[in-house]
Amino acid sequence: AYAVYRANHPDLFRYAHHFLDWRLGATNTLVLIGSSLSAAWSVRCAQLGQRRGLRVTLVVTLLLAATFMVVKYFEYSHKLHNGVGWGASCNPSAELLASLPAAAQALPVPEHLGTFFSVYYLMTGLHGIHVLVGMGLITWILIRAVGGAFGPVYFTPVDLVGLYWHLVDLIWRHKSALVYLG
Repeated sequence: AYAVYRANHPDLFRYAHHFLDWRLGATNTLVLIGSSLSAAWSVRCAQLGQRRGLRVTLVVTLLLAATFMVVKYFEYSHKLHNGVGWGASCNPSAELLASLPAAAQALPVPEHLGTFFSVYYLMTGLHGIHVLVGMGLITWILIRAVGGAFGPVYFTPVDLVGLYWHLVDLIWRHKSALVYLG
């Protein structure tokens, strides 16, 4: 949907990108890359029987995932507070429009801006749901790790949850490049 819509409305996408903060997208990208590193490190700790290291790296992964969600919360709340919603509810505030670059201020607000943000919220929101699922899985692994369930002989659940988390990270990297860098 994103590719088709972008191909059919390139001017709208160029305009709408002025409402996105690439720094928040970059921050979240770095946060997820760090969390992917700590998830991989968790697997290695489990393989080596380093129980304390496994617990610490799982907690770090959870904290970084929570950081991602907090950044996304602030990004969403800023947009919604300033009238940048989805569909017909997208009516950017005068204050927000005044903060756009001069070239964008000179353009009329496109009538389909809400459709762009519908796609934006759907893509990033669906990713957020996957982050929450990953946080639940990591919490489950952490609870089991505290009980000493994993070690050199048995670490498959840690490995599989780590693979899921790497997929979440990889999808975000591609999605953020499309959405934030336009």
